[in-house]
Amino acid sequence: MNLPRWSLRTPVTAGMTLVSVVLLGAIAAPRLPLAFLPEVNFPELDISIPYPNALPAQVEEEITRPAEEALATLSKVRRIRSSSSANQADISLQFDWGEDIAPLRVEAREKLDRIRDRLPTDVDQIQVNSFRSSDIPVLECRISAGRDLSSDYELLNRHVADPLRRCRGSPRSSCSGSSRRACRSTSASPRSIATTSTPTPCWPGSTDRTAASTPACCDASTRR
Repeated sequence: MNLPRWSLRTPVTAGMTLVSVVLLGAIAAPRLPLAFLPEVNFPELDISIPYPNALPAQVEEEITRPAEEALATLSKVRRIRSSSSANQADISLQFDWGEDIAPLRVEAREKLDRIRDRLPTDVDQIQVNSFRSSDIPVLECRISAGRDLSSDYELLNRHVADPLRRCRGSPRSSCSGSSRRACRSTSASPRSIATTSTPTPCWPGSTDRTAASTPACCDASTRR
């Protein structure tokens, strides 16, 4: 069918067809749903296993390889990438688009818990994180001062993050760049108690261990 020839032979019909298409578009355009950040679940799991004060070769041998062997049996995994540094092992698992990441994250954590006895005793926390578009921060605030703020987590959390959490339309607010202090006590005998201070990142998805050299910052995420 030759569309230009048909339009010239039946100009009234062609004109009415064009008007109908424009009218339908004008009616449908205001009804289209809009989202500031459309909900997209990325088919990837990021696993961080901190191991401070170690050589990259030691991290590769004692942490990365056992973890890769355990995660290789994970169902529906397409690709595994890993990197070993002087402070931690990072492993990335990729899946097909459309896969439900929540049960896969639970399965990955279970497999890592099964090899806990094969990992060094210094490994304390294993972080298994997934990412979706709604996790992207909409507003980021950076705070600087004439002194080091890396140890002032409670101050920043109370006077900066808490007021942002109370803002309307801001369901989540978190701090990064400062560490929350925590104490862990272990008793080798009734007469000896050893207390160590273990910094814990205030953002669950953060594995930054250079907080002492970076300014503290806060970000507030607004989901619409």
